[in-house]
Amino acid sequence: MKKIIQSDVVFTNIGDPISNGGIEFDANGKILAVYNQEQLLQKKIDKKYKGFLVPGFVNSHCHLELSFAVARIEKNKGINNFIERVEFLKKSTPEKAKIEMIGKALEILKEEGIVAVGDICNTELTANPKKFSSIKFRNFIEVYGINSDLANKKIDEAKKLKVKFENCSIVPHSTYSLSSELFKNIENQLNNNDIISIHNQESAAENEYFQKGSGEMFDRFKNWNLEIPKFIPSKENPLQTISKIIEIKDNSCLFVHNTFSEAADFDFINQTYPSAYICICPSSNLFIENTLPKVEMIYQKAMTICIGTDSLASTDNLSLFNEMMILIKAFPNIPFTEILKWATINGGKALGFAEDIGSFEVGKTPGINLIEDVDVENIRLTDYSFVRVIK
Repeated sequence: MKKIIQSDVVFTNIGDPISNGGIEFDANGKILAVYNQEQLLQKKIDKKYKGFLVPGFVNSHCHLELSFAVARIEKNKGINNFIERVEFLKKSTPEKAKIEMIGKALEILKEEGIVAVGDICNTELTANPKKFSSIKFRNFIEVYGINSDLANKKIDEAKKLKVKFENCSIVPHSTYSLSSELFKNIENQLNNNDIISIHNQESAAENEYFQKGSGEMFDRFKNWNLEIPKFIPSKENPLQTISKIIEIKDNSCLFVHNTFSEAADFDFINQTYPSAYICICPSSNLFIENTLPKVEMIYQKAMTICIGTDSLASTDNLSLFNEMMILIKAFPNIPFTEILKWATINGGKALGFAEDIGSFEVGKTPGINLIEDVDVENIRLTDYSFVRVIK
């Protein structure tokens, strides 16, 4: 059954916002037409909404399998405490409880108007639940291990896990958590169409580890009796170092967090990785390190930004809208229209789903969200704005 709906403003993401515009869609949510106010005079409108109609949101970085850790980790204790607590909870939480929370997290994602997710996978726990979800998933089979003698075992385990998922690629966890041998093993099995996700500069300790071979991260690895890679210290920042070890410039790359990245780091990404996406996870950054990336700097450098929630281990919810609100309040000089693109079309491009989601275009099935209690005149959100799913 076809429907035509209208709102105060329609954001298509392919042109200017349309005041008093509308969209026509079928029973599956496929966009059949986009109308301006004049064109709607000739149409029968099924429903008119107050607020902004926007495409479904894209969560570019998540760890669904860590959903069991919700409200079980103390805030603002830094990355070291966070990692130690996550590892403890992984071992002490029954598998049944983990699977139950994955199911609840999938329900939350749907309720929050999220239509696609870039999800980190260390186990097969999310594989089956995802089969029953309408959400699109780009699955990142994440590998880590800095002991060089385990590099072959680690990549073999990742290959076995990969067959459990669709739309997936094997990726490094971070700049600091792999040996050079394991980085090379990942490179050797990559195809050019594989999408890479890698945690980058999530803490100040990461930069010190690379530049000086000292600090909290170095001490943690020593305390765990882990082998320190030969490239540490490199006297360079993380990405400058690993770019000499693993060749991924021909792949689309999501650099996630970037909380402690500076201008030189972003310039290096621009120069080295033609298909780079800067994924920011504001609520998680505030939860762990109580700070935000230099978002205005990233925006001014015209980098392609997308947004993730990270996991329920490091945020109170899986709401992309909440992430947008944090950014809007923290960086008021960045237009709402730009932040909306980060949460929709840019995420769709980053995950390789832009042909079907991210914008209101004929033939796409992007999901339809309504943002209410908005400032229509100035095209802004307010402190009272909220989102609900229309389709």
